[in-house]
Amino acid sequence: MTKISLVLPIYNVEEYLEEGLNSLVNQSFDDYEIICVDDCSTDSSLEILKDFANKNDKIKVIELPENKGQGYARNIGLTSATGEYIYFFDPDDILEPNALKILYEAAKKNNAEVLQFNYYSFLDGTNKFKKVDVAKIIQKATKYNLKKEKSYCWQNIRAGCLENFSLLVWNKFFKHSFLKENNIVFSELRFLEDHAFLHKMIFAAKQIHYIDKCLYKYRIRKNSIINSVTDKKLLVFNYIGILKQHLIQLGIYNELYEIYLSYCFKWLNVAYNSIPQSAYSIYQENLVLILSPEELTKYQKYKSNQQSFLQKMFSIKNLYINAQKHKLITIFNKEFLIRRGNDKS
Repeated sequence: MTKISLVLPIYNVEEYLEEGLNSLVNQSFDDYEIICVDDCSTDSSLEILKDFANKNDKIKVIELPENKGQGYARNIGLTSATGEYIYFFDPDDILEPNALKILYEAAKKNNAEVLQFNYYSFLDGTNKFKKVDVAKIIQKATKYNLKKEKSYCWQNIRAGCLENFSLLVWNKFFKHSFLKENNIVFSELRFLEDHAFLHKMIFAAKQIHYIDKCLYKYRIRKNSIINSVTDKKLLVFNYIGILKQHLIQLGIYNELYEIYLSYCFKWLNVAYNSIPQSAYSIYQENLVLILSPEELTKYQKYKSNQQSFLQKMFSIKNLYINAQKHKLITIFNKEFLIRRGNDKS
């Protein structure tokens, strides 16, 4: 059995793919496979993958017949994985050279189902790295001292169990058998697919062990799904319903109701602020279906509290639609979307 399987969903990342793959093939650890699932890329990503695979027998390339999304691609990679441990890597990022060695040794030492670690973030096109300390985030949100305790379960960080434990798949390392036994897979929705996987994980794990080291460099791209305007973010309504049913099945929905509501409000607001104007009516229709009248009142108050007085009167936000810069201008609650060149859309 291979010790580690790395799973990469690939879609139109030609600009970053070579750097990302080089960070994997040059690891100090040796016993691992790299499963790259190409989701019908329309650029040269597949050619780059094949070139790397011809030079390195650790790399396995799977070509999907049609574009199915990141969640589906990761699930295909997971199904093909043979490793004792699973690591999900995003191909536009960078893994530190000793990362796999550190992760494998820590997982074996602690008999860990899940490991979690710190990372650096950086804006695309820059070399300024900001350290993101997971333990500090958790302690600020929940008062739990992860640096001292070294591990946690969801009950330890109850207030942050849906959000503040960090909804990132690439700063975690998983025991393969743990994922299989608990049927932990990605949602095939095109938004918040990581959340479905990670929410299942946190409620199934006995302990999540913490490594106080930065092992990953996360590239912040302007045209990523989180930072872009797209009607795909209407899928937030689908996932909110899925999460509610999961909490009900676990028998903890009532216990976590206020925390669930806080999570919903945050991501409903993220979606509202980054869908095209043409989708606003659909958003409002879904909102009244998924929230009770009382919850709807609370949500409107939440939205209002997210803005300062001046923001409510006037604001300008830079948005990226299909990698093109736009400005969203809000004047007394009326919104105007302007493309570069002063065209209106």
